[in-house]
Amino acid sequence: GSHAPQGPGGGGLTEDAVGTVVPLKFLEVDQAKNRLVVSNRRAVVESRLTNLEPGQLITGIVRSLKPYGAFVDIGGVSGLLHISQISHDHISDVSKVLSEGQEIKAMILTQDKEKGRFSLSTRTLEGEPGDMIRNPESVKENAEATAAKYHERVKAEQQARDQAASELVAGLDLDALSTEVEA
Repeated sequence: GSHAPQGPGGGGLTEDAVGTVVPLKFLEVDQAKNRLVVSNRRAVVESRLTNLEPGQLITGIVRSLKPYGAFVDIGGVSGLLHISQISHDHISDVSKVLSEGQEIKAMILTQDKEKGRFSLSTRTLEGEPGDMIRNPESVKENAEATAAKYHERVKAEQQARDQAASELVAGLDLDALSTEVEA
């Protein structure tokens, strides 16, 4: 490509790359100007996005701290760990709990595939409220077990809601309802 670093010491594409399959995402196609804009980085990021789902446990590196949370690198994709999702206990200063370059485990809460954004939580991985403040290393060490318990609890809550809905529907007098609708 016209913007790929070239030549010796450029660290980019060389003649050896000819014939190599490279994932690309089309960003712009303009036939009138005979112009085509593609991105390898966007294609790679999007392929990573398809392998990440809400509820999934991830390992990432804290890249930057902001007053409202921390941005975490998940293999080239950025996720936001909002200050309210770090711990059940109140946190007023993110830098007292996390530091740049720190490896953490977190759970994906939500995902916006269009924008390539994730919201993350370490709060859901706390065995006891406040563990991220008192002992973040224990949260990391026990993340898999805590995540499994979290998923079991969510599944049980969903089953209870489904059961309650079934019982509610079963208790309805559908003949009486259909008569009322016809009237």
